[in-house]
Amino acid sequence: MTKQYGNVVRSLISLMLVGVIVFVASPLMSGVKQQTAKAESRATNWLLNGSFENVTGGVPDNWTMVETHIDLGVTVLGGCVSVDTTDYAAIRAGSVPADLTTAQDNHPSFTNSIVTSGGFGVPADGTNAIFMNMGGGSMDPPFHVSHGPAIVSDAFKGLAGQVITLNWFSAAGADDYAVLGYLLDTDANGDGVVSGTAADCSQTEILDTTGKTVEGWQYASVTVPDSHNFYRFVFVNGTHDESGGRYSGASFWIDNISQGDPQTITMDLSDVTGKNYFAGAISAPFSIATEATATSGLAATYQSTTPSVCTVSGVTVTLTGSGTCTIRASQSGGVDGTGKLWASAQAVTSSFTVTNTAPTAQTITFGPLTDKESTAPNFTVSATSSSSMPVTFSSTTPSVCTVTSSGTVDVLTAGTCTVKASQAGGLSGGVFYGAAPDVNQSFTVQQVTAQTIAFPAITDRPYNGADIAINPTVASGLVVTVTSMTPAVCTISGGKVKMLKIGTCTIKASQPGAVVGTTRYTAAPDVIRSFEATAVPQTLTVPVLANIKSYDPAFSIAGSASSGMPVTYTSLTPEICTVRGATVTAVGGQGKCTIVASQAGGVSGGITYAEATSIQREFFVLDQTPTPTMTATNTRTPTPTQTPTPIPFLLKKGAIGASFVLGLLQNDTLVTWGMNREFQANIPPCCGSNIQDIAVGTNFALALKGGRVYGWGANTKGQLKFPKTVLSGIKAVAAGGAHGLALTNAGKVIAWGDNKFTQTNVPKLTKVVKSVVGGNDHTVVLFTDGTVKAWGANASKQSSPPTTLKGITQIAAGLDHNLALTNKRTVVAWGGNTFGQAKIPTNAIDIKQVSAGTQFSMAVKNNGQVIAWGRNDYNQTIIPPEYTDIYSAFAGYANTILGLRNGRVIVLGDQNNGVAVSRTPT
Repeated sequence: MTKQYGNVVRSLISLMLVGVIVFVASPLMSGVKQQTAKAESRATNWLLNGSFENVTGGVPDNWTMVETHIDLGVTVLGGCVSVDTTDYAAIRAGSVPADLTTAQDNHPSFTNSIVTSGGFGVPADGTNAIFMNMGGGSMDPPFHVSHGPAIVSDAFKGLAGQVITLNWFSAAGADDYAVLGYLLDTDANGDGVVSGTAADCSQTEILDTTGKTVEGWQYASVTVPDSHNFYRFVFVNGTHDESGGRYSGASFWIDNISQGDPQTITMDLSDVTGKNYFAGAISAPFSIATEATATSGLAATYQSTTPSVCTVSGVTVTLTGSGTCTIRASQSGGVDGTGKLWASAQAVTSSFTVTNTAPTAQTITFGPLTDKESTAPNFTVSATSSSSMPVTFSSTTPSVCTVTSSGTVDVLTAGTCTVKASQAGGLSGGVFYGAAPDVNQSFTVQQVTAQTIAFPAITDRPYNGADIAINPTVASGLVVTVTSMTPAVCTISGGKVKMLKIGTCTIKASQPGAVVGTTRYTAAPDVIRSFEATAVPQTLTVPVLANIKSYDPAFSIAGSASSGMPVTYTSLTPEICTVRGATVTAVGGQGKCTIVASQAGGVSGGITYAEATSIQREFFVLDQTPTPTMTATNTRTPTPTQTPTPIPFLLKKGAIGASFVLGLLQNDTLVTWGMNREFQANIPPCCGSNIQDIAVGTNFALALKGGRVYGWGANTKGQLKFPKTVLSGIKAVAAGGAHGLALTNAGKVIAWGDNKFTQTNVPKLTKVVKSVVGGNDHTVVLFTDGTVKAWGANASKQSSPPTTLKGITQIAAGLDHNLALTNKRTVVAWGGNTFGQAKIPTNAIDIKQVSAGTQFSMAVKNNGQVIAWGRNDYNQTIIPPEYTDIYSAFAGYANTILGLRNGRVIVLGDQNNGVAVSRTPT
């Protein structure tokens, strides 16, 4: 038997059990002193798989040896009286002569032995198996059955459902063998006590057979009936005088005992073909590692039963002759990767044919291979053989390329790749072919390297500036080609960009790739750079303006532009001063006059200039008449008042709600009139003076005083529930339909009140806010850089400002639309346009102020004219022609407020609730 656990099993103890598997003395027959088994505590030993191959010397001390004849049913074996299960009648059937009707079980006295040494005819792979021999001798009467000797193991654990397997071999002597083996359960009732009674002495048969000498090792197994701690093996050798010659003698061997889950082996060598054993053409050794599979997943062990035709070493078969090669596969059991214990499997055999035929020569056709690049994908090569048998491939340069046996080539790096085509020979169409000469084909793998273009960005610059030197490069050193994608704006010449006119200049840098030395560089991804060829900047020079008297004559501003183009002047305080051309005239009494000088840009001397940065100049108009003072020289010296006094009662800002008006005068006091159902027209005691800003919603009012927000009127949507952050540090207020807004000194927005359309969810603003306004259900902010952002209701796109919007100086929000004033004094609108409120009239130029109401719009021109358009159901957009001295206008729900330079306030539109009462400075 093939060795099991060869280097692991060092003694029978470790072969059979964890710790101990001993054979305890059993009672001896024919005067031999009997011994009874000592009761043990519950066993803790498990039966381990193993053979007797590592046992040296005689029978181990831990086996019970009964070297005598066994009287079954009488002799005590393993602590229990043996049960005689032998069917003597069946054994003797056909053997006993008709005149001999009875036969006895005679137990003659002659030599018996149990040894573990070989040389007794046992198969070669079990030379160290347990051996029991019944010595030969004559006896009377004939046709007897005799048993003995016996061997018994120590107790071990058994698991119900597992199997115990073994291999046995028996050789007849003068007569047939008659062997008996069983699994003895000495704790059958499971109480852990070995009583020796019938209740504790059940036996499960493993072997009970008779016959002639068997061919090789035989396999036997028994299923453990229950999980008990005290099982023992009992094996009894015997003989059957089948001839009636009155002579006995037979031998019995046991090896490879194992316990575990049952497993089977499957092996089929029918796919092993084309093997030949002919001088000079012997098939090469080959592997059968995968030919046999065990249900346990454990590896099988192979052995040749025909060594004259083939031998097996491990999993490699070597041919030794022609004929039928028969391989036996076995699996001795053991523990798998999951810790599961398997019993040994019954060995199986399978065969294949080895021919003795002179081989036919064959050749391989394998064509040249084309060169590849190092980045080439896997590809397949092909070749044919004259035998029509498949060709296999391999790489002789594995550092450069690898090749699968089916011909798939994987390029690894640059160099020379050599692919070998082979055909090992074999049977094809009934003809045995010898191995074909290998054919090699080589190809060159060229290194391929990717490259990228380094091309710095180009900054914006005036279109008439010097040509721009550019030098995009690649690491390969190859030349980069530069082209203009906007030849009308710029061209490329001599490695420089020449700008032709104002616009966006776009340049593309390309490198198509090429071979440099032994390396091929791939085409680099194009790199595109764009910059603005801008108009030529210009600057303004405007002198500082001195204070004047209200009675002083008009004067001219001596400003100039570096472009040489004329400067335009605008008064931001038309109630104090006006400008016509470059001439400034004081009007309306004393106060601060603010003049803005600008130059819109254009063409001068063939050069296009950009708009200049505006310059603001301020001076005071004083209203003190000089009193002459008589001196000796009769010189009159005026004594002016240096501190100007604002015109009292002049409307600084007006705000219109739903049928009520709130006005902020130049002396920072408030006036109000109109509907008062929610007390929105009641000015509270807090806000009698020093008001900085005002705003109104549908039916509530807000006032800013000392950097703190105050409010009165309706609070149905929390519009008067102020957050703590508006109690200080505020510089402006605004209101929507039912939500309030505040702008902090730091340029941050605070919102509260109605949030049905998220109009009070202030988004993260990364820029400083210059001003904020509220629409009915949305909010709009103007940043200091002249851009705009909005959020809240967006059904009419009122919260989606045009993406091109920039250069904005003022914003206004209505019901569902918005207005913006540009630094060119033009108006932009977006959002709802049901009544044309977002359609800007063509005469809306030179605008200084915009205001948005409920679906109508207004704009105040620098010359005091007001333009209104959009919804007009209450004549709110019809401006009477007699009002030509308007300096401010404010749009509301259905009303319009006009502030005249003389301090008069005109309210147009809806006449209900007394909202249209015109106010004069009183």
